[in-house]
Amino acid sequence: MSATPRPIDRFVAALTQKGCEPRRFGLGYTSRCPGPEHQPGDVHRALFVGEGADGDVVGHCFGDEDAETILRAAGVGETLQ
Repeated sequence: MSATPRPIDRFVAALTQKGCEPRRFGLGYTSRCPGPEHQPGDVHRALFVGEGADGDVVGHCFGDEDAETILRAAGVGETLQ
């Protein structure tokens, strides 16, 4: 029986699938933000995501995208719970 992937692993996989190139950084990941405020081909890593103490995905977009928009743009909706 395989273990269920953690929410952060599923989110990082979704970012990878969207071409956002997440990379390990400290205790989390930096990534291009998939949100609509960022232009296609944007090379800046405006998104930082990590795992909260309760296992939830936590993050911040330095381009001011809100969490709901980022989740939708990554193609995961609110399915990470």
